[in-house]
Amino acid sequence: YVKNIPEQKEKMAFVFSTYGNWRGKTLYKMATQVSSRGFRVIAGHSLKTPESYPPAIRRGIGDQANPQKKHIEGFLQFLEELNEILKSYSKGIKIDVAKIDKGGLMGFFFGNMSRRRARKAMGEIFLDESLCTDCGICEKGCPHSAISLNPKPQFDMNKCYGCWWCFNHCPTKAIYTKKIRGEWQYPKPNKQFRKKMNAER
Repeated sequence: YVKNIPEQKEKMAFVFSTYGNWRGKTLYKMATQVSSRGFRVIAGHSLKTPESYPPAIRRGIGDQANPQKKHIEGFLQFLEELNEILKSYSKGIKIDVAKIDKGGLMGFFFGNMSRRRARKAMGEIFLDESLCTDCGICEKGCPHSAISLNPKPQFDMNKCYGCWWCFNHCPTKAIYTKKIRGEWQYPKPNKQFRKKMNAER
């Protein structure tokens, strides 16, 4: 997506991400990619949210009640800082490039999960044809164009990144793996998360 954005000339931007258990280097990598298109990254923040990675949910990793009070306070502080930056910019004050950290000590040693590791961790994808309704949601939503309908979903493992989008969004839970089937889907932010975010508007 970022690679398709037209080249910019020092246009200001901020980066924002959410994470369930551990944020890794996501924010840093986002800032690097955005900067490569000519943007000046002037702020960044990661908000801890409910875990959306099915294997982690299955193992009980990541609090589904996130964000906690301290996370929301940190998010609100980030919004205040953005407002101050905009005020300064409107007065003609040059805004410095933000220093986006690399995910702390854990990020230094482990980094983000590679495509190869993510694909291996997910394993082979299966389809319960008795549950599949040929709705096409998985094909349309796959961010890597790894699914085609013929007429049922066909999975191209050479294109698949192991992101679990198809599993999470299948309305009939027809898509599954060897280890996970019929449970631990996370198709959208849960009710408590939406309620908390609406309360902070």
